[in-house]
Amino acid sequence: MGNGRSPRDVLHSLSQSLGISKGDAHYALTRAEKLKNTVPKGVNILHLVLASTFLYVRYGPADRYPVDRLEFCEKCGDIGLKITPRDLSRLSRLYIEKGLYRVTLSPIQLLGRVWKKVGLELNLTDAVREHALQLLSMVNVSGRKPEVPVATAIYLGGIQLGIELKQKDVARALHVTVVSIRNCLFLFR
Repeated sequence: MGNGRSPRDVLHSLSQSLGISKGDAHYALTRAEKLKNTVPKGVNILHLVLASTFLYVRYGPADRYPVDRLEFCEKCGDIGLKITPRDLSRLSRLYIEKGLYRVTLSPIQLLGRVWKKVGLELNLTDAVREHALQLLSMVNVSGRKPEVPVATAIYLGGIQLGIELKQKDVARALHVTVVSIRNCLFLFR
């Protein structure tokens, strides 16, 4: 592997920060094995495994907060594995093109995954989550990155329930821009 570490050892090193179990690691490694023989020569196999792990953590069946590209690359860097967000995206596309990962979460699914972290970070009650779910179920948000309507629904839900929220705080918690929230507000009016 270049640095003398097997893919399994690499995933074990990442397991603490990403919250992946042995079963999760096995799933990601199986996907990497399926793709390994079809990629062009010169592709770093370790990077291929990291891309598989990223897609599993981001979109897999586990009920966890989805990690974004930059955060994933930082966590890899923390344990001495260098992969750029650009390489991660490029290799992730190979998995998606081969149909090895389904990479869409509906905004309602995403809200369920992110609520625990976002709710704590913004000090919000479950009433806001319920209101945001109602708002999301009433609008068509297809064609948008799901984080944007979720952030907008949380912001609008909190405001409608009389909770003082700032767009920038909600945007930061969901890794979107304030402008994205503003542009999405028209869908909910």
